Amino acid sequence: MRPLDLFRPRHAAVMTLWLGAVLLVTSFPAAAKEKAPDRLAELEKLAKNGSAAAQNDLATYYFIRSLTSEKKDYELAIHWYEQAAAQGNTNAIFNLGICHERGLGVKQDMNRALDLYRQAANMGLEKAQLNCALTLQEMQGLEEAAKYFEMAANQGNVVCQREIGKMYVKGEGVERDVDMGIEYLEKAAGNGDLEAILFLADCYSGNTDGINADPEKMFDYLWQAATQDSPEAMSKIGYCYEAGIGRPADTATAVKWYQRAAELNHVPAMLNLAHCHSVGLGVPRDLAKAFDLYRQAADRGHPLGFYNLGVCHMMGEGTEVSPEKAFSAFTRAARDGLHRAQYALATLYADGNGTARDPELAFYWYRQAANQGNSDALCALGWAYHRGIGIPQDSVKARQLFEMAAARQNEEAMQALAELYPEP
Repeated sequence: MRPLDLFRPRHAAVMTLWLGAVLLVTSFPAAAKEKAPDRLAELEKLAKNGSAAAQNDLATYYFIRSLTSEKKDYELAIHWYEQAAAQGNTNAIFNLGICHERGLGVKQDMNRALDLYRQAANMGLEKAQLNCALTLQEMQGLEEAAKYFEMAANQGNVVCQREIGKMYVKGEGVERDVDMGIEYLEKAAGNGDLEAILFLADCYSGNTDGINADPEKMFDYLWQAATQDSPEAMSKIGYCYEAGIGRPADTATAVKWYQRAAELNHVPAMLNLAHCHSVGLGVPRDLAKAFDLYRQAADRGHPLGFYNLGVCHMMGEGTEVSPEKAFSAFTRAARDGLHRAQYALATLYADGNGTARDPELAFYWYRQAANQGNSDALCALGWAYHRGIGIPQDSVKARQLFEMAAARQNEEAMQALAELYPEP
């Protein structure tokens, strides 16, 4: 078995789509109605006399009362929304869309909700443009989603500025235009949108085609995000100091940033901080502290936390040597798809270490890791085919696997090819 290495995550931006509820549109707050029965009576009179604005406000009163009390008047809300919508009241059309989306007062129907959002959006209502765009984005209608994101972005909607900016940078739903994307993202970032700030930082990291790496800009955006208490930004700032990106290398400062992010339960920072303690980077070497941090990451379900716990138990680093505990940890990480853990688990099955020897399960997990390009697993499969362990012997297949591993610079595979299949 090849010696196991502790591993930590690469630093890549993780983006999450904003999916928030948009409040109903009304000009007559429910709380005011509860305190003003005369005003409510007047509103009912106006609604019955055909005022679309009053009909929308009355419907919203019934809707909010249904949400906040035992008295359910959703059917009344729907009735008055439909009356107002039939007269072209933009707010009522939008609010009726919310009812259909949530299935309140009517059967839930996302297609009907989308039709209503689209109507109100085309009438210029910013909230409807946002909801329409988000709904289309979720349904993979990216081209039409981009249209509505841009409409709302041009009205100053920060979420839409961010989303259309990302779409232009990636070329999703629109023809790719990096400059336009950056322009929208900068507007969102200027309005304090954390996700836009983090995305811009990643753009300038050198990972985005068409945007030159700019460590200073990247660092500045990460700093902006860190001032909003973003643990992701703090962890990345730590890595910048560790690797000397945008700032002179300073491992002690890197550790401080990792620590701040880890205290905010950011798992990648826990793993990076654990690595620092395991090798003595910026802090005195402390294997027990590293083991505890890996355990914290594993407690939060991170596959690398489980994998590194397995390595610690195999090597006795910061804890007792226990192949059985290593087997348990590797199994969890392998099932989560981590190829390093799949390879490690396969070797335990192959050797009967920490579990009963099982060549067939060893072959299975070697194959899972090999399917992800793990060169050690490809080499191990080559030996399995060469020797007929867990699978019928097949020299041709063995050679193919050794060649695949060798192409990935696997030294053991290169040596196997030289010894088993020497050139004539």
